[in-house]
Amino acid sequence: MLALKVIMGKAGEDYDNQESSYNFTKEHIIDSIQRSLKRLRTDYIDLLLIHSDGDDENIINNYDVFGTLSLAKKQGLIRYYGMSTKTVAGGLLTLKHSDAAMIMYNPINTEELPVITAAHEMRKGILIKKALASGHINKINSSNPVQTAMDFIFKEPGISSVILGTINPQHLKTNVQCVLNSFNINND
Repeated sequence: MLALKVIMGKAGEDYDNQESSYNFTKEHIIDSIQRSLKRLRTDYIDLLLIHSDGDDENIINNYDVFGTLSLAKKQGLIRYYGMSTKTVAGGLLTLKHSDAAMIMYNPINTEELPVITAAHEMRKGILIKKALASGHINKINSSNPVQTAMDFIFKEPGISSVILGTINPQHLKTNVQCVLNSFNINND
């Protein structure tokens, strides 16, 4: 199997002393990118996303975040950019101005399907967050709810990747196997 290293990061949210704060100014985003490059010991980040506070349209329309990320791309600090959105309108607007959007989509929450469809038509990237329903995977009526969720997600042709996080190595191994199973089923 070919190993592929892709470095992805987010900017706009800082987490300090167990509290989040948001800052979408050009200076803060560039500083965040610089800090990430230093911590990761790399010259560039493959994909950088703005981490929305939920007010997607305001962030896009009033902070010029994509102008800032375009500048960072021209400077060679990042290769691609987008936004981790929380609304359909924000996801669609993000796709108009960037390379990718990160959205929530799973068998329990399908509201953002129009963003997936638009991304596929525009040939833009879609990353899925909360694929396992934010810990409510047991609400999926199936003997293997993780496999059911992955099959559901990867049947959509506009999806580029799923973000899966866990602190349990066995869960990660199982989740990755479900993704591979689903990818093979949906692409045969």
